[in-house]
Amino acid sequence: MRKIKLFALGWVILLTITGPAYAILDQVSPYTDAIFNADESIYTWQQQVTVGIEGKLVGVELYRYASGTGNLNFFLNIGPAWQSDPNNFQSIINLAAISDWNYIDVSSAGLYFNVGDQFVIGIQGVDEGTYVGGSYLPPEYPDPLYQNGSAYDDGNWRIGFHTYVDEGGAEVPEPSTTVFLGSGLIGLAGYGRKRFFKK
Repeated sequence: MRKIKLFALGWVILLTITGPAYAILDQVSPYTDAIFNADESIYTWQQQVTVGIEGKLVGVELYRYASGTGNLNFFLNIGPAWQSDPNNFQSIINLAAISDWNYIDVSSAGLYFNVGDQFVIGIQGVDEGTYVGGSYLPPEYPDPLYQNGSAYDDGNWRIGFHTYVDEGGAEVPEPSTTVFLGSGLIGLAGYGRKRFFKK
């Protein structure tokens, strides 16, 4: 029974020190009335995004229009649009939820931003008949959408997206580190108890 209490104490201390990682919504561009073609590789879209909350970018949501299989080439690139250097994150993804928001986990990219930094959300067709939603927004909205190197139409169109940030992402340890630290704390608690009660 005492060993179980010591084990629990060690993990309580560990969770208090590290704390959980929370993803919070940063930027929002709505899906209302526009549909963008992402079913052909000849179309590359780059949506410029300006960061509003400092931290690690952990997720992006895109709105899938009800068509095609949902596959597309998704990428992220640091800096304002248009970007032509190697991408900072890239993957062929599937937007499974039809006529709904689809969450894309990008935490593995390790992208940390300060307020005011810019990056692009990029999509490119892979000949699978997929379309993404977006909106026509007035000129006062920042961050235009680019197609094949140029601001799309009059610069007022946006892909529908949400971005999520972990404000404490840089301080959250890897799982292996967590296990190691937890074990060490448990052992330390046991050692301290042994010395304290030693006669």
